[in-house]
Amino acid sequence: MKNILSLGQCSFDHAQLGRAFKNFAHIVAVEDEQSAIKLLGEKSFDLLLVNREFDEDGASGIEFIRAHLPLLKGKGIPAMLVSNYPDAQALAVEAGALHGFGKAEMSPGKIAEIINQLN
Repeated sequence: MKNILSLGQCSFDHAQLGRAFKNFAHIVAVEDEQSAIKLLGEKSFDLLLVNREFDEDGASGIEFIRAHLPLLKGKGIPAMLVSNYPDAQALAVEAGALHGFGKAEMSPGKIAEIINQLN
């Protein structure tokens, strides 16, 4: 099982991600940047899923990736943006993330594709 940190999702979306990844990964949810940085310092993760806009405080997921890419790379943790918007996905990839996915795209095939990228 992979360990995934999910940042900035609302509780409904976190539950959807949990159901989608349940056979492949354990997902831990955090609401904000401070909580994510703290947890990244304490535990090992195989992937960071970052919401485009954090539900709790409206912070930018793309800016989080830009600001913390050195930390993520140093720990060997890839990041993916969770967004249905192609322009946001392009910005996240430019910032150093793997190409992510939108909540509307979640399917067993897409989840398996994501997990395979981590192997």
